[in-house]
Amino acid sequence: MANAVHIIGNGFDLRMGMPTGYPSFLKFYEPLKAPNSEIEAIKMRFFQRMRLEEAKEKNKWADLEIALGAFTKEETNIELFKDFCRDANRELINYLKGVEKQSPIPSEEEKEKFFQDLESPELYLRSSQLKQHFLNNAVTKDEVYSNIISFNYTSTIERLLDGYTEKNSHINVKHIHRTLKNDYVLFGVNNVEQIENEEFRKDEDLLDLIVKPKGNYELGENVDVECRNIISTGEIFYIYGTSLGITDQFWWDSIAKRYENSNCIILYFDYVNEEEGVKRSDIEMAALERKIRSKVINVMGLPGREPDYRERIYVVRNADIFPYRETKETVK
Repeated sequence: MANAVHIIGNGFDLRMGMPTGYPSFLKFYEPLKAPNSEIEAIKMRFFQRMRLEEAKEKNKWADLEIALGAFTKEETNIELFKDFCRDANRELINYLKGVEKQSPIPSEEEKEKFFQDLESPELYLRSSQLKQHFLNNAVTKDEVYSNIISFNYTSTIERLLDGYTEKNSHINVKHIHRTLKNDYVLFGVNNVEQIENEEFRKDEDLLDLIVKPKGNYELGENVDVECRNIISTGEIFYIYGTSLGITDQFWWDSIAKRYENSNCIILYFDYVNEEEGVKRSDIEMAALERKIRSKVINVMGLPGREPDYRERIYVVRNADIFPYRETKETVK
């Protein structure tokens, strides 16, 4: 039985019409009244800095988790910064609960599409030749055990699988950053180096709050251990809805380690907004796939050149995989 590992990021919830992106949350969070004047002051400083960086087009601040680590450089009061982190985390949970509540229950058609696409994502490869090539290189897919590692806090996946997991016990879902049922979700950076204030790096309680791998370790819930074990035996990796950001570098390194020590293969789904009606030729798509494959190689720190990986790293761009809904930002 082949062990297929699905890594699913926030792009999945966005595709389901849920405004779960950082810009939507910040729009919700900024006008909220803070618990006290001190938190309100640091919150105002954060948003002022955010707008300043956006004006400078500093791409690293586009990711709220990276911005949080960078913002530490501006601050001197560690205890106040921790209070700000707790407040932001609490309101993120409240916001996402509201989003989830307003999201319609999946239809049977949506459930069926999700289940079918989960079983055979390679059907979205660009050509029949690539599909066959993928299957030739994959461990037999006659029987597949699907492990889903979700980077999301929502229960979108579980709602889509409702009625299917009972019939198909070979599907296993893990939330590496906790869920909205918890009182605190893991939100922040990948390691202490991403906290720009070196004094803040010395405060272990702060590291618990915003360094995600450390938070997992301290919680002792073992989901991180379970996910590492799943990755260490993975034979096919499907990566969807994530831009391979550095705040989750721990997991890209884990997949890279498995990749270098096995014959596993990777299928990465990339998504980029394009003008409606744009249609690219096969040769243009091949060029785009080459660039995206290079990105995967670089993020995972794999040695060698892009052509060396065409047998085991596949790319799909802007696929119509999984159900789709129009996004409606109605949370208040």
